[in-house]
Formats: sequence, structure tokens, C-alpha cells
Amino acid sequence: MKTAWSIVLAFALQGAATPAESPPQCGARERHHPGPLETFLKEAKSPDLETKVFGSLEGADKARVVFKSIIAWDPAKPDAKLKGLAIEVVKGPCRHTTYVDVDLTAPQEEDWLKELLDELEYIKDKREVLERWSGKGSDSRGTTVSVLNGLPPTARALGVAETVLNVGWYVGGEGKDAAVSINGSPCGELRFPNATITEVIDAISAAREYLWSH
Repeated sequence: MKTAWSIVLAFALQGAATPAESPPQCGARERHHPGPLETFLKEAKSPDLETKVFGSLEGADKARVVFKSIIAWDPAKPDAKLKGLAIEVVKGPCRHTTYVDVDLTAPQEEDWLKELLDELEYIKDKREVLERWSGKGSDSRGTTVSVLNGLPPTARALGVAETVLNVGWYVGGEGKDAAVSINGSPCGELRFPNATITEVIDAISAAREYLWSH
């Protein structure tokens, strides 16, 4: 597991949403490599789904983010279930869903949610982050960690992962307070001035525990 301040040993690949998720106003991302859960949801004709919401944030410019667990399977193959966290972001007319796979067969190598939670712990205290910025000078106006997901199974042996979102703190202008920031999707940056990183940690942690126990 890498810490929040270590070099990310992964390719940060920009993704592309489906037309339904990414209206023209959202912009486009290139070279997105969907993982197993996202691929299944796009290709399956009538999958069975079990979903559960574990938290949401409301922010500026009609921004909203929802953290939801998903368990999906083909009705003809009920024992072959795919699991993951869905992070649904909305900003005005733009809607996009990012998926993070949970693979119980490879918990040590690919527990992307555990890795994310470990990193978020380093930046959850806004006061400490602001003090760190002060020590670095006025140019330090943002601190984020990457939400990683593994590439499809054919590329998994290479140990390559994709950055699908970034979560952290960001100051948008002189005199403004730091706000929780979620960015990297076609919807651009979403800011949540009244939210905390602890809320994000609690939602993702609860979803992860649920997925591991079901």
C-alpha cells in the first residue's frame, strides 16, 4: 500500500464516459479502461443488481455525490457476482458514475478501497492541511489523493491501475476557505464547502465493509 505522500506507481489514464453519462457540456475523457464491474454493467442485457447507498454530499453549483455499493450478477450465473463501489457525481446537467472494483479473490493486491481509505486518513484534518500549505507558501492550494481502480483482467498481471477520481481539499480563490473537492470525471471539479473528508471516509468505509460481508 502506498501512503498519501509516496509516488503513485500506476498510470493515470483519463477515461471516457458513455454518452448517457456525459452530455456535451461535461467535456470528454479519453482512453478510459473499464474494470470488470463497469464492463459487465454496460454489456449485460438484464443483470440482477443489489444496490445500497452509504452516503451523499451536496455542494456548490448544484453539485452532488453519492456513494453506493453495487453487487451485480447474471441471473443464469448467480454464483458469479461482481462487486464494487459506485461514486455517482452530478454537476448541473452532467452526470457520471465512477466504479471501483472489489475483488475478494485478490484482497492483498487489489483492495483499492482500503488503499484509498488509508490515504484519506492523512488529509482528513483540514486544520493540519492548511498548516501544511502555509509551510509550503501561497502556491500550495490543493491536496488530493487518487481513487484507483485496476485495469481489466487481461492487463491485471502488469500491475497497472487507473486514476478514476481525485478527492481532497482545494481553495478556489483568495480569501476562500478550503472545501472538499472531487474531480477527474467528465463533470470537472465538484466542491462541497460544508462537507468534511471524514464524511467521505465514513461512507466509503461502510460500503467496503458491506461489500466484503455480502
